[in-house]
Amino acid sequence: MTSLVVAEHDNAGIKPSTLNTITAAVQCGGEVHVLIAGHNAGGAAAAAAAVAGVAKVIHADSVAFANTDGRNNWSLSAERAEETRKIIGKKGVPENRFAKIEGVADSAPYNPNDPKDPRNRRISITVMYKD
Repeated sequence: MTSLVVAEHDNAGIKPSTLNTITAAVQCGGEVHVLIAGHNAGGAAAAAAAVAGVAKVIHADSVAFANTDGRNNWSLSAERAEETRKIIGKKGVPENRFAKIEGVADSAPYNPNDPKDPRNRRISITVMYKD
């Protein structure tokens, strides 16, 4: 079972509450992945990678993703959504409960006044309620 920890950080490092959450996730067993969201948060990503038990660090920011294999912010956003769907499914939420999981890249920012706000890097999940 994989745990995804969304880190609280100050760009240079991660907050003690995140360290506590990572420790708890490690004790639960399985891989622990840490999401660092925000521009200029490389220090926080490096700090998360140095924590014992962290298998993967994902750093998402609002800077356009540039590479040579054709991937862009849309593909990264879709990959985040798909990986989150897998993790939630492994935690016991059946696939037929997902009404929608979407990554919107930079097309629908949470905070349109600040494109570098880490809250703009998110996915939306709609889970159908069932009595």
